[in-house]
Amino acid sequence: MLLAQLLRHPWLVEAHAEEISEMPLWSPELANLRDAILSTTTVEPEIGADRLSETLRAAGHHHAVDRLENKIADAQESERMTTEADWLADLACHRRASSLKQELREAQQDWVTHGTDAAFERIKTAKHAIDAHHREGQKT
Repeated sequence: MLLAQLLRHPWLVEAHAEEISEMPLWSPELANLRDAILSTTTVEPEIGADRLSETLRAAGHHHAVDRLENKIADAQESERMTTEADWLADLACHRRASSLKQELREAQQDWVTHGTDAAFERIKTAKHAIDAHHREGQKT
């Protein structure tokens, strides 16, 4: 994934050229690609990600570039799915909190209107549920 990140963010090469050049790679194909990335970004320091990929493909590194770009796409899809799952979980938490607050308001109104022990118990139950929900939210 290190080379894949360099493909997507070629500006990293200028900032970390020495580390990149010393990075051990066990695959000769990837070592050659790394060297080509270093050479290309030295000649064209402001190169963008798309242009870098095109240049490397034209230089004969199309198989390695394609594999790395597939890894990037897979990682982006995984990130998208995680982000969506997190957002949906946050939405469910928000809906639950809103529902509990609404239940508390209704219980309080019922107690004001009727003043029954049952209404007072609803208030206590709603407050307990809100507190539990709040504690649960702090754990995540």
